Amino acid sequence: EVTACSLFVGLSYVHLNHSLGATQETFASIFMLLLISIAMVNQMHVFAFPSRELYEVREASSNTFHWSALLLMHLLFEIIWSSLCQFFCWVCYYWPAYYSGRASQAGFFWLFYVLIFPMYYCSYGLWILYMSPDVPSASMINSNIFAAFLLFCGILQPREKMPAFWRRLMYKTSPFTYVVQSLATVLVHNKKVICGKNEFLKMDPPSGQNCGSYLKQYMSNNGGYLVNPEATTDCEYCPHTVQDQVVKKYNIHWSQRWRNFGFMWAYIIFNVFFMLFCYYVMRVKVWSLGGLLNIKSWIPKKKERHEKDTTIFQKKPGDENMVSKQ
Repeated sequence: EVTACSLFVGLSYVHLNHSLGATQETFASIFMLLLISIAMVNQMHVFAFPSRELYEVREASSNTFHWSALLLMHLLFEIIWSSLCQFFCWVCYYWPAYYSGRASQAGFFWLFYVLIFPMYYCSYGLWILYMSPDVPSASMINSNIFAAFLLFCGILQPREKMPAFWRRLMYKTSPFTYVVQSLATVLVHNKKVICGKNEFLKMDPPSGQNCGSYLKQYMSNNGGYLVNPEATTDCEYCPHTVQDQVVKKYNIHWSQRWRNFGFMWAYIIFNVFFMLFCYYVMRVKVWSLGGLLNIKSWIPKKKERHEKDTTIFQKKPGDENMVSKQ
């Protein structure tokens, strides 16, 4: 399912041109690519919930293994399976659109999208599930949080146009902000801009000057290029030369890709910690008012598999009859 969706997105942007509009289409493709992870998380919930129920009904009572082993091994399994799916998504999305084949760009996109991104949404999805009472509740919580992440990641609304509160809080705390920055900068880095006919800024220079002399100082400070520098009327000016300049207004910079890589590791560690913490608080620990006041009871005690037999070496009646006399 997710591979088919990625192929659909990739074929929708086959051989993007170098216009300013194509840069905007790159953002749209990233947005649709992120939506695929919602399906992955929902599918994960359906298969993970029966495992949790089986453990709590049968395995927890037998004390065969610790509850954290279930969570961590399930997370590991989901990461492996999701990374395999993401690999096929990467193939179906990245190459049909003729993005750069350089190792510094295609390799980084593969590293981030195929390995790091699944680690994030798997840990996030299992965190939501293990603290929820059932699958429908987990889906509702996931949908609301996921929507908030997408709305404030900078694709639908640039950071500068957001209200101050959301710009300072949600934009900076949304993990998708750094996912979008990392993926988008790879797709547009060093890609030349060739403005379409309707994308040129047209103007007339003062009398006695041509377009080149009139805009020379402006272009040296702001970039861009002229199509007709010798013309004395209808100057056709394109405000950008590479697509990196176009995405700067979205706070996307090629130099920050490894910083974002580190941020995603922080989110992954955060998700794993709270997955374990929330499961213990909501599913393992039995709370009471007296227990809340007793801080020592918050620390889990080691549970023995079997009761200790302290009389195994003590003498019992009839033992002498069981010893054969020589």
